[in-house]
Amino acid sequence: MFVFLLMLQLTIAAQAQKNSQTIYQPTWNSLKNWRTPQWFRGGKFGIYTHWGVYSVPAQGPNATWYANNLYMNADGPERKYHEITYGPLEKFGYKDFIPMFTGEKFNAEEGPTRLERGGGFNERNDLRYTGQDIRFTVKDNNLYAIALDWPGEKVLIRSLAPKGDTWTGLYASEIVSITMLGDDRELKWEITKEGLCIETPKTKPCDYAFAFKIVRRKPF
Repeated sequence: MFVFLLMLQLTIAAQAQKNSQTIYQPTWNSLKNWRTPQWFRGGKFGIYTHWGVYSVPAQGPNATWYANNLYMNADGPERKYHEITYGPLEKFGYKDFIPMFTGEKFNAEEGPTRLERGGGFNERNDLRYTGQDIRFTVKDNNLYAIALDWPGEKVLIRSLAPKGDTWTGLYASEIVSITMLGDDRELKWEITKEGLCIETPKTKPCDYAFAFKIVRRKPF
């Protein structure tokens, strides 16, 4: 996500310098006049990974926030999981995961090999993303699903299909509303055994990344 935002900022800066006479207003209708350069639309997305102690408990929709949620939210799911699994926090804190983080199965060559095999980072291929290519990010109780191209009338997010008690995704009872950034109207949706199906707005709110904001209910 950081790489995408950085590329977007550089693109805006370059285009703004080229079209210095263009004046944009702080409204969606004005920003819709922006035209993204073709080289950016066909560009590759980067991936950055970070691996830490939080991978030992490996809990929550964003495990990197395990420590923060563990100490800051006494009624949160991370605290409940921690106390059930490891005991009271005063006897087993986050620091106690450190000796358990051994990396015994780490293989430095495995990650790049898998990425190249998948084609996403092989510059010899002319890869073009579609509306079914989805990337995710989370903030608070909101899940953002970003389609890398316009998905058409509907988008089916297969990775959010319910798959049993061990699955950490979404169920219909968790979803409050779904909108697309740039369009405040709530979208129709349903969860089937195939995944989360969302009806898109009648008109595109922008010409670049299409982000669905999925508002989730707060955990009990």
